[in-house]
Amino acid sequence: MRKRKATQVPPALPKEVAEIVRFVRHTNEFGNVMRLIWRPGSPDGEAGRERNDSHTCQLMDVVWFVQQRFLPHLDLLKVWKYAMVHDKPETYAGDTPAFPDKNGAYVALDRNGKKERERIATLQLKKEWGESFPDFLSCLEDYERQNDEESRFVYALDKFLSDLNIYEDNGRTNLQLGITRDEQRAYKRPRIAQHPFVLELYDQWMACCEKEPDLFFSSTEIPKVAE
Repeated sequence: MRKRKATQVPPALPKEVAEIVRFVRHTNEFGNVMRLIWRPGSPDGEAGRERNDSHTCQLMDVVWFVQQRFLPHLDLLKVWKYAMVHDKPETYAGDTPAFPDKNGAYVALDRNGKKERERIATLQLKKEWGESFPDFLSCLEDYERQNDEESRFVYALDKFLSDLNIYEDNGRTNLQLGITRDEQRAYKRPRIAQHPFVLELYDQWMACCEKEPDLFFSSTEIPKVAE
């Protein structure tokens, strides 16, 4: 494959095109953030792990379906925009998984520093896009306030979506990382409770999984590998 030489400088772009290219660069930086969950049907190892671009695209699809099928009173444009921005601080903060890898095979960011990392990342986003794309920042602020049903719906479904993907993947993420049923429920249920309909779906799903919990959850905690 032919590549540009290191000494070659691309021609200067017109101002409007350059501005769009700058935002395209941002979307690539955001999309390449890796998450500690495997995509259903993907290979083991880092190559099969989900990235933010595919996660966001899937969330937008799923919130659209659920809104149209069950919650038509919700404002779809708001729902979509919240789904688009919900993880944007991770562009600079990185993804902080709900559960670390107890085997120690995958290094994950510490949850204790999540809020501060994302606060600093949001300030960076405001610096970069506050003037040229104010709607982007106001939408992110509205999502983080969680003051309307649309934002709470997206928040809750985002938390549930990873469980549905793990279910579709025969429990691989939970089984490999050593996530037990009780750990999963203790973390997820209070957050999914932000929206009553999504909580109802979660409880129905969990009741089914509990019939054969060893298929989807680790039965015992995996001891952490000694350092």
